[in-house]
Amino acid sequence: MTAEGLIKRAIAAVCAAAAAAAVAVFPTAAGASPLEGTRGVTAPTDGYWVVNSTGAVGAAGGAPVLGSLRQHQRLDRSVVGMAATPDGQGYWLATAGGGVFSFGDARFFGSASSLRMLHASAGRVVGIAAAPGGHGYWLAAANGEVYSYGSARYLGVADLRGRGYVVGIAASPHGMGYWLATSKGEVYSFGTARYHGGAARAGRHVVSITATPQGGGYWLTSAGGAVMPFGDAADRGAAAPSTRSAPIVGMAALLDGRGYWVANRQGTAYGYGAGSRTAAARLAAQAVAIVADPAPVAPGRPVRASGGAQLRQEAATVGAPDQAGEAAVAFALAQVGKPYSYGATGPYAFDCSGLALSAWRAAGVELPRTAAQQYNAGVHVPLSDLQPGDLVFWATDPSNPATIYHVAISLGGDRTVQATQPGGGVQEMGLWGAGLLPLATRPA
Repeated sequence: MTAEGLIKRAIAAVCAAAAAAAVAVFPTAAGASPLEGTRGVTAPTDGYWVVNSTGAVGAAGGAPVLGSLRQHQRLDRSVVGMAATPDGQGYWLATAGGGVFSFGDARFFGSASSLRMLHASAGRVVGIAAAPGGHGYWLAAANGEVYSYGSARYLGVADLRGRGYVVGIAASPHGMGYWLATSKGEVYSFGTARYHGGAARAGRHVVSITATPQGGGYWLTSAGGAVMPFGDAADRGAAAPSTRSAPIVGMAALLDGRGYWVANRQGTAYGYGAGSRTAAARLAAQAVAIVADPAPVAPGRPVRASGGAQLRQEAATVGAPDQAGEAAVAFALAQVGKPYSYGATGPYAFDCSGLALSAWRAAGVELPRTAAQQYNAGVHVPLSDLQPGDLVFWATDPSNPATIYHVAISLGGDRTVQATQPGGGVQEMGLWGAGLLPLATRPA
């Protein structure tokens, strides 16, 4: 019997019914001072944007609001990243399916949405980085592929060989190189971008990489709030796991490197160093990325610390079911490699229903605690119609949902991500027939 077969057999014996467990709620990070509403700030200052999975953009610190995707615009897949033009008067949004949308003075140079491989989970786009001068950009995919457009030069791809999956891309300031970072903290450097180390031994689940202003280093940021500096990157502080209120999605640095912001899934930016003066709360619910404005605000011009407040109603709308499912999948995949623990809902360990609960909570949907309860927490769909984020179930008697003992999160088709068993942890793996219920649940 194969190793995967042994895991599947063991799940049936171990994953009986998850015990109810309270999910920790984290208070505001000490020293971060996120601001509710708006307040005046003396310019010059540094600004940034926060974007969410539906393409709503919130601005803070004087960064200009240049537009968001229309609230009901149909996307190929959810928005996963953002990059700004050098003058701060434009930006691009990228989707998991390779689509690119331009705003302000950002020009459209092409997209990867026509590539078939991007419809597989391993090939989804995870980030976008701008080429110097604003005349091009790179798209990075989870499987290590890189796609270049305009003046952005193709410099190579990452040979992952089981070292996690790519979560982000950062360009060197001079445009002749870029770095890719994986979920396990590995860093791959290309062109003139120098390697300064990685965090593979730290055991943290990395969500982003950010280059320093001079390109002599970078920061890696974890979902738990750790900010890990390398090269000439300075350590200004981090959002400790006990003080954040949602998973961290990314980090952006001030122009002079004297501080930075980290943003969580709720769209709240915590500021450290000089970044603390423009921290802001809830700029874009279901946030996926934070990006620094490359241009400082003009001296003497008053700015607002929370210029994205007018987007709150749009930002709070997750959108179509497939977009919410993509957000749940993105969260679940970020947990791959974490251990299984009965009754755990994260952030360091999960059981099967705990992973489903936390993943859909990240997408803005609350689920019951146990697998059997989750089966009735949405619309039932046939297995032939699975979409990313749908929940699939196994039972000792597939005709009786009351006997459900295991749940997994579908990636679409026959692939899933699931918390398997003690010693197995969170894994991406295929469906198997024994005990599989004929209907899945699409949470609502």
